[in-house]
Formats: sequence, structure tokens, C-alpha cells
Amino acid sequence: MSFAGKVKEELLGQMGKARHCQLAELAAFFAVCGQIYMNEEGECQVKFVTENLTVAKKCYMLVKRVFHIVPDVSVSGHHQYSLFLLEDEDARDFMKAIRVQEYSPFSVECIGQKACCNRAFLRGIFLTSGSVTDPNSGYHLDMLLGFWRLWVFLELRQKR
Repeated sequence: MSFAGKVKEELLGQMGKARHCQLAELAAFFAVCGQIYMNEEGECQVKFVTENLTVAKKCYMLVKRVFHIVPDVSVSGHHQYSLFLLEDEDARDFMKAIRVQEYSPFSVECIGQKACCNRAFLRGIFLTSGSVTDPNSGYHLDMLLGFWRLWVFLELRQKR
């Protein structure tokens, strides 16, 4: 297993104790690999899609712990994991908790000002889109972000 894989496995075991920290980590997962869509009946649903089993496991555990919902799970191909909140009420409760509106850009305002929530959010971003090299071979950390607002948020947090 790669060094980054080992770090991610270790982070999988770290769970924020407070609900607000768990929501911050879920918000990070949603920012990188979450989608909102409407089914044929016009009901709202939330979907997470990842190629990383660690992320799928952590997302599953957090949704179950925070919302007391067991997400539906689908595995496609060799490494395509999908988690679904198929009930309209569950999806809307999730979106409300992380402060996302239907069809609007993701808002990082759900993270709050607490250092513990910032750590949880960064942990979620790293698990979904990060990589790190072994410090013995020259330390290097990458987090590939497709969201400009997310990058600006992380930059501002770092300056505090």
C-alpha cells in the first residue's frame, strides 16, 4: 500500500466526536463527490460517487451516525462506489444540515469558525482528493480542488 493510502486508512479511523465536526467532514465529501438530483417523481435525492473505497466507507459511517440513515450502496465496475440518499426527506435534511440549496453552488459557510470543524473539513477534502508523499523522500501534499470558492476558503483559513 502506498504512503498516501496508509495515511488515508489512518484518517478513516478518526471521527469527530461532535455533530458539527461530522457535518463538516460530510460537507467536504459532498463538495468533491456529491450530487443533488431529482428522480422521476420530482423528489430530491443525494448521491456520492467515488473511486476510493476509504471515502465510501467513511461517508457511509458518517451519514449513518449523523442522520441515522442507512444509505443505499452501489458498486459499478472495478472501483466505482455510489452512496444514495433516496428518500426526499432524508436528502432535504442532509442538504439543510450542510447548508446547500437545490441547484445552487456549494457553500462553505457550513464549516463554521471552530478549529475542530476546520480539521474535519480538511480531513474530508484530503480523503476525497488528496495525496501525500512519504516524508523520507521529500514531503509533498496535494489536494486537487475543482471548486474556486473552496480553494479561496482554504487559503483564507490558512492565513488565520
